[in-house]
Amino acid sequence: MYGLTETSPIITINRTEKGNVRLGSVGTVIEGVEIKIADDGEILCKGPNVTPGYYRDPELTNRLLTRVGGFIQEI
Repeated sequence: MYGLTETSPIITINRTEKGNVRLGSVGTVIEGVEIKIADDGEILCKGPNVTPGYYRDPELTNRLLTRVGGFIQEI
């Protein structure tokens, strides 16, 4: 499983069904989420689970949604 608070709380999960578990893996992307690995290795994600921003902090929100925090509005 992989995720963080800003992605409520996951973007991938290792399935438990027989044949779908892969040890050492964070699993597959959950439904409705898109991910992209940037050239520098940063994980970028887009989906309904991604926070719309930080409470009363438009500057930090703008940086978050323009790749600084690994989240993007468009892929």
